[in-house]
Amino acid sequence: NRTMEPIKAGVEKVKETVQGSTAQAKFEKAKDPAVKPEKRVDAALDAGEKERIALCLDNATWHNKLTEESVIPKRASAKGEIQQWLKDRKINFSEKFVKAQLLQLVGANCPPKEYISDHIGKKYGIEIFRLPKLHCSLNPIELSWNNLKQFVRDQNTTFRQDDVKQLIEQFMVAMDDKRATSYFHHVRGIEEMFKTADAIMEENIESHLQSDSEETDSDEE
Repeated sequence: NRTMEPIKAGVEKVKETVQGSTAQAKFEKAKDPAVKPEKRVDAALDAGEKERIALCLDNATWHNKLTEESVIPKRASAKGEIQQWLKDRKINFSEKFVKAQLLQLVGANCPPKEYISDHIGKKYGIEIFRLPKLHCSLNPIELSWNNLKQFVRDQNTTFRQDDVKQLIEQFMVAMDDKRATSYFHHVRGIEEMFKTADAIMEENIESHLQSDSEETDSDEE
C-alpha cells in the first residue's frame, strides 16, 4: 500500500494539471471575441467556479420578464381577474368594491419583483446587473452601438445586405476586453459627473429655493 501512495499522488497531480489546463482553455475560449456569443457563454459555464461570471442586461422586454408569482393585475385587467388574484392570495375585499378599490388592494399587497433571468442566472452561478432605465448616457452598450453604426457607415460602399452583415461581424470580432472596458470607464466618468452635479444642486441651489407654501405665505403678507 505504501508503494502505491506515490503513484496515486502522481495520478491525482496529473488529473489536476489536465483539468486545470482544460478549464483554462475553456476560459480563454469564453473571452475570445471571434467565438459566437452562445459558445462563449457555454465555455464560461464549463470553465468551473474559479472565474465569476456576470451579465450586464439592458432594459429589453425579454430581459425583464417577471416570474409568474411576481405578475400583478393592471388597470387593463378585467375586474374578475383582479378579484381572482386577491382570492388566490387570501386577501379579503368587499364584493361591492369597484375596480379602483381592488387595484389599491393589489398595490398594498403586491409581491417584490422577481425576474426570470435572475432565477436562471442564480441557477448557473451568474450574477445579473441591470442598466438604469431611460439613461442612455449611462448604458455602455449605447457606445458600442454608436461605434458599430459609425464603422458600417464609413466602410459600407456597396449598400448590399450581405456586405453590411459582414461589416457588423468584423466589428464584433474586433471587440476585445480593452475596448469593452473603455466603454464602462467612460460611463463611470459620466456617472461621477452626475453625482457632482447633484451635490452642487443640493448644496448651492436647493437651499435657496422656496417651497410653494412659503411663497403663498409671503404673498398673503
